[in-house]
Amino acid sequence: MDLYLLFDKLIYLFVTYWLTLTLVGSLACIMPALYIICFTDKSVVKTTKYLVSLMLLLVAAALLCIKVNSDFVNSIKTVSYRVEDYRIKNYKGKACYFLKTNAGTKVVAKDSIKLEESDKKADKKYPVGTIITYKQSVLKNNVPKYRQKLLQSMLEASGKEAKDKGIQTPSKDITKNKLIRTNYR
Repeated sequence: MDLYLLFDKLIYLFVTYWLTLTLVGSLACIMPALYIICFTDKSVVKTTKYLVSLMLLLVAAALLCIKVNSDFVNSIKTVSYRVEDYRIKNYKGKACYFLKTNAGTKVVAKDSIKLEESDKKADKKYPVGTIITYKQSVLKNNVPKYRQKLLQSMLEASGKEAKDKGIQTPSKDITKNKLIRTNYR
């Protein structure tokens, strides 16, 4: 079990730099292969060795990314809050939703929240009216500390800005913040 824990910590140590490691490893394999092909006659055996090591490096990087993505998907939970009232106001120069929920007031940037509206039939359980629910994706409490930084950055990252920062993007599309308005009629 200790060996597995050590291996897991090593993966999370390396995966933050996986792109850089892959590029350096690829250059370390390609440059000698090009030299051998261009300047020597004994190129076949040595070139094959370098190309095989290049392929193994790329497969290892892909396996690291797959493991981190599977850990990410298993480490997320969705928390729901019932919204009593909400307002849109400027907060620190940005338009934000101020959501008064059953767990206190939440401040969420307007551009980071997805709005959904639906109509449903009223019944005995839900009388006529409107119910607003705020759903937020967060990391589970049992995520180890060495994973939290990377997984939190993956949760906050989206699209182009994640690639610019060198953060691994999640393979599963995650909606971090969702405001659901259900009208019962």
